[in-house]
Amino acid sequence: MKEPTLSDRITGAIVGSAVGDALGAPMECMHYKDIRDAFGGVRRFEDFTDEMLTHSKFTRSVADIGLVTDDTVLADVLLDSIIETDGNVTAYDFARAWENLDTPVPNPDGDDVVRLERLHFIEQIPFYRNRLREIQKRDLGRGEANTTSAIMYIVPVGVLCAGDPLEAELMAVEITAVNQHGRPRDVAGGYAAAVAACFQPGRAAEEIVKIGVEHTRDAKSVKELRAMIELAANCTTCDEFIERYYDEILDVVIPFQDWEHEGTEYCNSWNCSEVLGPVLGTFLITRGEDAEGMILACARIGRDADTVCRVGAGLIGAYAGCEAIPKEWRDYVLARNTWLRLEEKARTLTDIVRTRLRAKIDMSTKLLQRLDRD
Repeated sequence: MKEPTLSDRITGAIVGSAVGDALGAPMECMHYKDIRDAFGGVRRFEDFTDEMLTHSKFTRSVADIGLVTDDTVLADVLLDSIIETDGNVTAYDFARAWENLDTPVPNPDGDDVVRLERLHFIEQIPFYRNRLREIQKRDLGRGEANTTSAIMYIVPVGVLCAGDPLEAELMAVEITAVNQHGRPRDVAGGYAAAVAACFQPGRAAEEIVKIGVEHTRDAKSVKELRAMIELAANCTTCDEFIERYYDEILDVVIPFQDWEHEGTEYCNSWNCSEVLGPVLGTFLITRGEDAEGMILACARIGRDADTVCRVGAGLIGAYAGCEAIPKEWRDYVLARNTWLRLEEKARTLTDIVRTRLRAKIDMSTKLLQRLDRD
């Protein structure tokens, strides 16, 4: 397989993430068996019908197919912050970007977009806390629910730290302090590290998975991740993994339902390792060689499907490049979400990453020369 270029990997991660988000959205909060019955034949966005969507928990019409969710909205805020700071982004910079969530964003295809209105109420809380000067920016996420809203948007940090998993982990943990605390930040750090490792030449899928786990740090999350990866290692297909995941992981390793949804019809979990685990598991099974199959599996696992699929598509996009993600998927989502300017921002991010990498080389060279003289 031809090694993807830097720009192809970056575009793959940024655009691919949005594609995964949009593809997984109709299947969010569903059980895999219900997804199989309702959407089993879906392989393209055009395959969805209004009749099919009567089974969806949230997506009610084909008019909504291809639209991104709150996951990508928050990633857009992070991208803006990275671009504004030329990559030197901290929690304080990210918090400053949150101040613009209620500022309309021009939309070439319709009414301007107010990003705050597209966020879940849990994600809106830090926006209002951010207005209280006495709360430190690195404490804005303290006390927030243990949700998946850190890992869902962090892929741009993994890209920014291309080739340096530790830097990606530490930056992710720093930045996500704006809206999360505790375990979700550690899992976001593990994912960002895995994305950064995708840029290291010649890395095998097994090595990427190992790096993702090693950089997660939180002991409970690591235990959960290892259980899912061990399961994946004993599965020959993603479909087998999904079935056994429901039988051998849910209500065994992690709860079937989180407290908020306990006793309701919603088959969901806010456990952040339940996003990274299936992503690393399907990545391991496909060995990073079948982007389409992996992304579809991440959607069909259900539960927090938009986030699982977004995170999975971002990882495979960084590993295999943009061309590995079906062009018809990319074209469909880009056309439905022009206000995000994803390709433009991916190009700008590529320039920033190149500049950072060259600066590191230059600094290392000068430091070695000076030390050799000493």
